Amino acid sequence: MLVNGLISKLMDAHAVEKRIGELTFTNSFGGYLLCSISCNSIKAGTIQGWREILGDFEPSLASLSEAEIEATVILLDYYMNHPIPMPLDES
Repeated sequence: MLVNGLISKLMDAHAVEKRIGELTFTNSFGGYLLCSISCNSIKAGTIQGWREILGDFEPSLASLSEAEIEATVILLDYYMNHPIPMPLDES
């Protein structure tokens, strides 16, 4: 339930998009994050810092729960360390 709700929130914020059975971060979100993390690496070390980074991209993301922020960071880590899009199980 958490994952599906989170994916919907990220899609509504134009941070991720579905592509035929896969989930990927949008180019605009990826570029924003690379710039934000390199300029604000200290912020990326805390949940509140991530809340501010995400909220600066799209204000609705500032209201993500702590668990949703942690899940987003895990998805980002996966995305950054795997050059192929994340498989999406739609069952």
